[in-house]
Formats: sequence, C-alpha cells, structure tokens
Amino acid sequence: PEAMAGWAVVLGALSVAVGLWASLIWDTPTGPSIVTAAAAIFVMLVPLGRRE
Repeated sequence: PEAMAGWAVVLGALSVAVGLWASLIWDTPTGPSIVTAAAAIFVMLVPLGRRE
C-alpha cells in the first residue's frame, strides 16, 4: 500500500504539471487540462497492467 500511495503522489503531481503546461501553451481551462493529462497518463499506463 505504501508504494501505491507513493506512485499516486508522483502521477498526480505529473498530471498537474502537464495540465498546467498544456493550459499555458494552448490557452485552455486549467481544470480540464489537468483531468485530460491524468486520463492520458492512465491510458498510457494501462497496457503495463498489474504485476502479481
């Protein structure tokens, strides 16, 4: 559980950074840009799947 919390913090911070950058570059609303960045990161990581 601790590793999952750590990854959540890292991916959340990355989503915010990418969303803010996209908002600045393309002059889009900040909130939806962050959500879109988080969704894009999720879609990119889904193929990796869970390791058991």
